Amino acid sequence: MKCSNCFQNAVHRMLNDRPICSACITHFNYVACAGCGKYTTSWNLRNHNGTYRCGECAEAYCYCRMCNTYVKKSSAHVTVTSSDESEYVCSNCVTRAHPCSDCYTWIPVDTTYCSRCAPKHTQISCAKCGELVSLYDSHKGILDVQSDGKSGVDRTRVCTKCYAEYSKYLDNIDGYEDSDEDGYTGDYIFKGRAKIFFGVELEFELAKCDEMKAIMAIDFSKNDRLIKHDGSLRSGVELISMPCSLRYHKQSFGWDTLCKSLKKLGCSTKERCGLHVHMSRKITEGHEKKLYSFTYRHMSHISKIAGRQPSNYCHLPNDYDEEYRDTDRYEVLNFSNDNTIEFRLPKGTLEYKQIYAVLEYCDAALRYTRSKSYAFIKTMPWEAFVDWVKKPINKTTYPNLLKLLKSKRIRTGTPTRRTRKTSRSIYA
Repeated sequence: MKCSNCFQNAVHRMLNDRPICSACITHFNYVACAGCGKYTTSWNLRNHNGTYRCGECAEAYCYCRMCNTYVKKSSAHVTVTSSDESEYVCSNCVTRAHPCSDCYTWIPVDTTYCSRCAPKHTQISCAKCGELVSLYDSHKGILDVQSDGKSGVDRTRVCTKCYAEYSKYLDNIDGYEDSDEDGYTGDYIFKGRAKIFFGVELEFELAKCDEMKAIMAIDFSKNDRLIKHDGSLRSGVELISMPCSLRYHKQSFGWDTLCKSLKKLGCSTKERCGLHVHMSRKITEGHEKKLYSFTYRHMSHISKIAGRQPSNYCHLPNDYDEEYRDTDRYEVLNFSNDNTIEFRLPKGTLEYKQIYAVLEYCDAALRYTRSKSYAFIKTMPWEAFVDWVKKPINKTTYPNLLKLLKSKRIRTGTPTRRTRKTSRSIYA
């Protein structure tokens, strides 16, 4: 007798009064229904938590949403929900369940509403105006950051009125709807006139300040900035400037007003926050090589300008040499971008003079290394760079950098006489 499926192999056994060979049993995965005992292929059976039943037998069973098991409908209790769907609960669970007061789905007896209906009946205070509104009618904060910087805590929520008031700022918040972890995704607007432009990424924390007021403190009218949620911070954001000339940053961007406002509101820059500067990559490969060598040979001095030492997010190369193009995006100098070179070392700060000093250093490092040979850069002392910055033709361009070098005593050029040590801050 041949197999009734393949008509070739010898019969192994009778399934549902049909002769089936062992090869077909394995290939079609025949399984016996737990109800009637008839064999059929597994994909024609319904899986009830590991128990397989045919369609006819499965119709007699229902799913208990309380204990997550399948029981016979004849012994279960049913309720009709607001959407005209039948929901069941077994006889063992009926004593500890009752219908939701809103949609009539089964829920534990110690609750009044199910998880879908509870927000409609839960009253919360608007994070902005304090008015009581239902959770269902509230909106998440514009930046969707946690109010106390801890994981697992409800997001800051506001009422519809406050949300409408601040929703006009959403166009300036990159990543609010469609986030891109690689950075800003829109079109850049260049500000000022220069050969080299600088784009700043300033990270700061919002944990102790009013999120909405922080948004208001940022003037978006000039189209030269936006903000973006930063996943590397606990409850912080990243302020991104458009590519601007050094003069525009110092005279028109308004870093002084912005930093003072953010500090007054309680924003802060912790050790984890960074100040990253993107420099236009409109330089030759030889110039890049000189900038790379200059940066890593004088890291002890440059780290004082930056305000912190290299770390995981801005680390030194394993073996710096002429193969600088093999760097990754988390090195102090990031060459992985097509259009910019990123200086990642500076610490985040809300001191606008420190931001000016970092920008002036970047401009000075580019101009100085362009004017020198690679052989000179490899052997030059740090004082040679400082002496160049102090030249009358340059010192008016880099006043904040010179003040920072002097205040931190970063070997400010060729020594002429001993100076008395001072701890006075440049921000006094």
